[in-house]
Amino acid sequence: MALKPNPFNPRIPADPQQFIGRKAELDEFSSCLKSTMNRSPMSLATVGNRGVGKTSFSG
Repeated sequence: MALKPNPFNPRIPADPQQFIGRKAELDEFSSCLKSTMNRSPMSLATVGNRGVGKTSFSG
């Protein structure tokens, strides 16, 4: 049985459609962006180990 190729590449952000189980995080991120756009600035930090998807999440 051949292994399927890994769709993730550390140099290229993943397609957001490939995120699973991150709805709450994406909703919070979106809420902070909307608040900032409505003149109520918010800060949000995306932290984690190398390769966990920070660039894809924030991109």
